[in-house]
Amino acid sequence: MDFVGDPAALAFPLIVFSAITHAVYNALIKAAEDKLVARMLMAVVSSLILAPVAFFIPLPSSAMFSLLGFTAFVHFAYQMAQVKSLQYADYTLAYPLSRGTAPLIVAGFAPLILGDTVNTGQLLGITIVSLAILSMALSARKGNGHGILFALLTGVAIAAYTLIDAKGSRMSDHPLTFIVWFFIFDSFVISTFTLTRHHQRFKSAIRREWKAAVLNGVLGICTFGSALLAFRYGNAPVMAALRETSVLFAALIGLIFLGERFGRTRVVAIIGIAAGVAIIKLF
Repeated sequence: MDFVGDPAALAFPLIVFSAITHAVYNALIKAAEDKLVARMLMAVVSSLILAPVAFFIPLPSSAMFSLLGFTAFVHFAYQMAQVKSLQYADYTLAYPLSRGTAPLIVAGFAPLILGDTVNTGQLLGITIVSLAILSMALSARKGNGHGILFALLTGVAIAAYTLIDAKGSRMSDHPLTFIVWFFIFDSFVISTFTLTRHHQRFKSAIRREWKAAVLNGVLGICTFGSALLAFRYGNAPVMAALRETSVLFAALIGLIFLGERFGRTRVVAIIGIAAGVAIIKLF
């Protein structure tokens, strides 16, 4: 079962929509005082919204259940590595290092894992997008070896869950099976960790974070759900690079709503990302 029309034609608008909503989602997580509790509450809200849908779609196969468990822990590892990277380095260093490395890794491993290949022009566009994002780290004010290491590990985790999720999203005849159960598994893993290891922290933060978590739960469905659909229908390396255009929308959010200024490095990076996307679309 798939949507009416040409599913492949949906991949590009889906991944752009995912990038836009991901920028807003990240801004809300960044603004939270307790990012772990905020991320957990987001996952819980998303899973509660989608749980009733599970009764109306086919159950995952045993192979998909195994993949769902695996990707839930990879997503969790990504979240923990990201937290560590931000402990040792500024956001302006950690974020571009992690997001810029992931598309190149996906492009390298997608032919082996998914059978998704890219032509020379697409590879050039993906490389330009990645290098442009990585260049944003040049303007970072603070960071050390630990911060760089954890940021790069975050990038590896992003690439890993991208490949796993792309594979999982293509395993079922129904496009929503993997998506719905992904949110359920993700919620279970991060909730178990937070409530068992940080119970007191959760109790003190829930009142402060729950309102934003409701909005972020909806945004989480929008950004991750549309990305999973895009990976189901589109070429994974191309989709992975296009999703990182979220940094463009994040920069606009910072400019319009947070009063952040565009330095020369960021302007050049934004131009590079736009050029890379244009090359990808051209080929």
